[in-house]
Amino acid sequence: MEFWHLQMQWPHGPDGGLEINPMDMLQNTPPVIGTGEWANHQCSDFKNRVKKGDIVCVRKGKKAVALCEVVGDNFNDQELEKKFINHNYRRINLLDTNPPARDFPQTQGTLTIAEDKEKATWNFINDWYNAYKMKEIKELLEYKKQIILQGPPGTGKTHTAKEIAEKITKSNKENWKIIQFHPAYSYEDFVRGIVATKTEEGSISYEVVNKTLAEFAQKLREIRSKMRMCMS
Repeated sequence: MEFWHLQMQWPHGPDGGLEINPMDMLQNTPPVIGTGEWANHQCSDFKNRVKKGDIVCVRKGKKAVALCEVVGDNFNDQELEKKFINHNYRRINLLDTNPPARDFPQTQGTLTIAEDKEKATWNFINDWYNAYKMKEIKELLEYKKQIILQGPPGTGKTHTAKEIAEKITKSNKENWKIIQFHPAYSYEDFVRGIVATKTEEGSISYEVVNKTLAEFAQKLREIRSKMRMCMS
């Protein structure tokens, strides 16, 4: 997945004298992004280098307009060209139209890849994309109560899980915990188990001890009890 930023309000280029509203293309059925036809690398990149799954930040100068995911190859369409003047099109999923509350760092260029993680352009798009994904995950969790993060080792699943937990609990680390289930991790480790302790007299004493799940359940019970007291 690569990040790109794109201006598409000038089908004939910034000096072509014709300007369109990019939101009209983004709200088309199906939604699309597009460029004119020019003999330069930006047009070639739009047609050949941008891949399915890439994320595109559509902007008008320093104002970000929308965040999109590319889902189709380049194509030409006479009906679209009549409506939007642009010659080349890619189908997209429109992800978000609420950009970060700051100006886009770069105002020049029609289509530019953002691949340097030290640059402000990459960080702008990355911050926006992460905020969108976190909102999507939070809404999914509120509906389904659980999600599965998939991917090979080293792709950030644990890090993402921690970010989700911090967002939901508003960074209160007392209200979440990372658990790794494996063959040696038993019910007694996760819910409740019997623990043997040695008394002062040297004998063995056994007691039932709450573990992670039971501790959280007890904490929730105490919170609900306090809420009922406050409401009564």
